Amino acid sequence: MTDLAELVDHVIGVDPDRDRVTAAVVSVTTQGELAAATFPATRRGYGQALRWAKTLTVDERRAWAIESTGSYGAGLAATLAEKGEFVIEFDHPSTRASKDGAKSDSLDAVRAARETLGRKTWATPRSRGLREGLRTLIVARDSAKLARVAAINVLKALIVTAPVDLREDLRGLTFGQLVDRCIRLRPDTATVTLGSCCAARWCRLT
Repeated sequence: MTDLAELVDHVIGVDPDRDRVTAAVVSVTTQGELAAATFPATRRGYGQALRWAKTLTVDERRAWAIESTGSYGAGLAATLAEKGEFVIEFDHPSTRASKDGAKSDSLDAVRAARETLGRKTWATPRSRGLREGLRTLIVARDSAKLARVAAINVLKALIVTAPVDLREDLRGLTFGQLVDRCIRLRPDTATVTLGSCCAARWCRLT
């Protein structure tokens, strides 16, 4: 595979966070940092980052090495791809990211650029569009299934430890019948004694 240095003159490393993206321009020839800047993680901020990069590099002779293109870096990666920019997914860094100082974001951006330059192969971010929409639906469905199972287990555990009269009232019902019955349960507001009556009242409140 062709070395990246043969295709571009500059690599722009990007360290994204939830609210901002930090970019650093690195020269292919010297691997020195030319400039670094931080932009908001918004569509407007992504546009500002691209315009900033254009003032420091030559069109079609630059590449973007972006960390976390599947999460915090997804927005910037998608925006740049729409503009025809050369975007590389920077994953599995060989050196640990520095997160212990005020300048750590810019240092991590430089690291992304330099490590990308040293690699023989690179990957482009996965296309989003329909694929991303399907992934979102699958994640939401799986999350809902886990929540449903957890709720069922809690309900069954409450029935096991419920007072006898309430437990016998709920046992033997199908799950649908059980949910319908529990929805219609109401606490006995006249109950003021302690013991099993009080316990039954709190189970109904639950």
